[in-house]
Amino acid sequence: MHGSSGPSEHPIGLPEGWNLQLHWLHGLTILLLLDADANEAEIAFAPLTAPTHNEPHTVTDLRQLTDPQVRTAARDLIRRAQKNALATAATPHDTPATSVRRPLSPIVPLCPDCKVEINQLHLDGCDVARCAVTGLQRLGCEHDTDACNTSWRGLWPGDAECYAYGFLIDLGNGQYLPDINRLYDECTWDFAQHRWVPRTH
Repeated sequence: MHGSSGPSEHPIGLPEGWNLQLHWLHGLTILLLLDADANEAEIAFAPLTAPTHNEPHTVTDLRQLTDPQVRTAARDLIRRAQKNALATAATPHDTPATSVRRPLSPIVPLCPDCKVEINQLHLDGCDVARCAVTGLQRLGCEHDTDACNTSWRGLWPGDAECYAYGFLIDLGNGQYLPDINRLYDECTWDFAQHRWVPRTH
């Protein structure tokens, strides 16, 4: 009798006509699920690994996602969308469903203070800039060098990590706010990656 290797894992397919768009920022993969009419159905976040594309990339089959974390996030994304679709079908049309997770911090192309673009170093004196050594506000650091400067990431410092790790405050009505206090409590600054990473102990 031949032994069984157990059930194989099959990725969840996308609903017919739907697409999954991947966008990459420093330290964050943004997954955007679009329905057949190109409307945003769900959004999710995953920690960034080495991206295979520099520009936004669209996939139509989850088997195209080679990174396990991103593939898991995509599966969860589709499950939420399917659950939300069922909830919407059972809800009067004039009452919006609220199970979609929406970020309150959209991607901002320019730094709110010094106005540099995404992936450009902040200008001296910028209130938003973080110190590359400590991860804290650069205006408060004591390093007399530009080597501790960081770049604008398109999101407020720390927000990307909060989205990636699920550190979110539920405000109700499908709205979530990054929990920066939890980020500082449970993570440590990684100088090499210029991002907050979960503590290992």
